[in-house]
Amino acid sequence: MRKHNLVHVLLLSIFLYSCQQGVDFAERNNPGNELLVKTVNKSAGDSVITHYIYDHARRLVREKREGFRNGSNVGNDILLVRNSAGILTKMIEKAPYLLASGVDSVLTEYVYNNTLKRYTHCIITTQQQSVSVRDSIVFIYNSAGKIIVDDHFQYVSINPHIARYRQEYVYSAAGNVDSVKMVDQDPVTGEYTMSFYVAYTYDNKVNPLQMGNDALLMTRPEFTGPNNEVSTAVVTLYSPSSNYSYSKVLAYKINGKPETGVMTRLPEGSTTNLTYYYQ
Repeated sequence: MRKHNLVHVLLLSIFLYSCQQGVDFAERNNPGNELLVKTVNKSAGDSVITHYIYDHARRLVREKREGFRNGSNVGNDILLVRNSAGILTKMIEKAPYLLASGVDSVLTEYVYNNTLKRYTHCIITTQQQSVSVRDSIVFIYNSAGKIIVDDHFQYVSINPHIARYRQEYVYSAAGNVDSVKMVDQDPVTGEYTMSFYVAYTYDNKVNPLQMGNDALLMTRPEFTGPNNEVSTAVVTLYSPSSNYSYSKVLAYKINGKPETGVMTRLPEGSTTNLTYYYQ
């Protein structure tokens, strides 16, 4: 099996945790005035708190996660830098797992085409010791302005082109991301091989954080559409023992947004209590 480079592994780790025509912002189609400001996930011996912070125009500008799961620190801090029009220009991520890999932070810089009204590509840069790792991502859209493919072109300062892969997104009629597939390209033969696949199902209630294409820029597919993710199945082809799934039973506020819930993860059968906070 081909060895994955650092950026590939980091992006896959981010994605598995969370496992445009025009600009898509938080609360774009979100009924009611309240914003989701915090979620708390509690299980046996563990607690994870995620804070959501917005600018004056109610656009998400920071996601900060704190806590431990199975004894591991799952903290993560994502800063979203937007221009005066709300367009994402940068994303800066810091996390304990990055530091453990010798990386202080990951910087993503987005390029937006004002004529097309969409993000065209971005550059992700990490610095590990004396080696600079860069991942250039090009976004491909469907006729409705939704991202359906992001093509990754990876570079290392000591070896210009070492790997390529892509992520493919399939949407439901409602606009939720139904599935995500990652396929790796062999740098020698050019052949694509699927490495992992994620399938989602949703309720018909109100997603409190609807971000459209911006959610995919953050590797948060569950925040793309109008409804709440209630089950997820993750299949990792190069490590089948890592496969898992989980389902959620949610209770809702009168406005249809989730208030509490219980998440069950398989195959181990562990449960996590979920609480959503608004203001």
